[in-house]
Amino acid sequence: MATAAIPAPGGAPPVLPVDVSADSTGAVPGRVDMQTAVAGNKKRKSKGIAARGPTALPKNRGSGFEEYYAEPPLTVDEFEEEMDLYHMRIETSIQRYRARRRLDNDRTNLFNRYLSVGGIDCTPRQFNGAMGMHETEGMTASEKKTLGATDIVSQGGSALSKYYVSDNSHLWAVDFSGVVSGFFSVSLRNLACSRKQLIPVGIDVVDNFMRYLQIHDVCPEYDEDIKAARAICTQAHTELPNCFEVLRQMPGQFNRACTKLFWHETDSSLFHGGLDPLQWAVDPEGNEVKDDGMENDAVFRATVALQKNVVGPTALAAAKGDLSEIRVVSTKILDLEIASLVTPSDEKRQQYAEKDEKLRPAGIVISKHYCIEAGIANQPHPSDEELAARGMVAFFLDATTMEMLTVGMKLRVVMHELSCDLNFVSAIKEVLPSFYMYLPQELMTEFKEPDPNEREAPSEDMPNADDDAMADAGKDE
Repeated sequence: MATAAIPAPGGAPPVLPVDVSADSTGAVPGRVDMQTAVAGNKKRKSKGIAARGPTALPKNRGSGFEEYYAEPPLTVDEFEEEMDLYHMRIETSIQRYRARRRLDNDRTNLFNRYLSVGGIDCTPRQFNGAMGMHETEGMTASEKKTLGATDIVSQGGSALSKYYVSDNSHLWAVDFSGVVSGFFSVSLRNLACSRKQLIPVGIDVVDNFMRYLQIHDVCPEYDEDIKAARAICTQAHTELPNCFEVLRQMPGQFNRACTKLFWHETDSSLFHGGLDPLQWAVDPEGNEVKDDGMENDAVFRATVALQKNVVGPTALAAAKGDLSEIRVVSTKILDLEIASLVTPSDEKRQQYAEKDEKLRPAGIVISKHYCIEAGIANQPHPSDEELAARGMVAFFLDATTMEMLTVGMKLRVVMHELSCDLNFVSAIKEVLPSFYMYLPQELMTEFKEPDPNEREAPSEDMPNADDDAMADAGKDE
């Protein structure tokens, strides 16, 4: 590498030696050619492992989310250090967990959203910069890492904060399984509407964090709650994808036939968001489900005849007569919780096949009334006693769709009652997992604390207060 002292014109002191070595393109490393605006090939300095904290995961150890990844055993020094650190509990454990894992963008965003639902402030520290860094002399590596951390359990702040702070601590409770349930059934489900691949990623990062808390004995008094949270993670791997799949397959062959035969009201679209419910069904590839080539009346008659032991004599007699005499007597949007699933036996499936190979075996979904809370606290909700007094509801559903349902799942359906004592579903609006829970924190996602404002609000005496304030602001500028 060659260097040269460049003489300055006019007898000025020479410029300090600079690197004039250039690559094959003529670009000087670390410099910019002002004529061509081409930057030199400056090698980016990699961030050392020490900068990520004393428990940082080396690159050759992967990301920490591999299927067979095992948490390394703690040394005596690490154990003693963590026993002191975890008096600060969850805040320190989150910070050290981030150092132990290599979180990509998706995992980072999902983990941050999970923490936010749990009341942890993980937003960047605004205007912090290098504040306090000049006082790091004498600090340990762990203390330096904590100084720049963004995951905060606040010890003080406004009672209006959407995160946990000491002034609103009476509004919060430690509930690992509850936060996991709320995050999976609302936040993750909404985020995964357009990207289904986020479901396993979100579940994996939460379960991985729960396992970290167990291994490092962060909060042993909540061990049973953490185990329950991990059990919900196992359920979510199956139930969340099934919720999306059931939405695509509903309402099924029998219910579609009933909708075409009996639901002729001109305002039917009001119950289905202005859309035709018969056009909703699609196959797994996203294509519209075509008619099976079987007449609707044949589907209705065959299904009632094969289920004669459960439909009752009124429905059986009506199916044998003129179907035009059957009327819809009521239409409601119901919130239901699945109480039991009666799937067809092998013998019953054989009877369906013998009747017509295009006829799909149907089972019975038995459900009880439920109230799906949307988080609006000021709306009246029926009590458990009132819901129980409404009795049970049963309807037919394709056996293939029932295989993806689980007892405890919640449904919001458009239910019709026929004059022959049968129910059918024309559309399903929501399919929620059995662990569904709506946390109040979900309503605070976009909340911002109000800033003090000394400007007078418009009133009857000063209707133009806003305009006057803007004019005064313009004069000041």
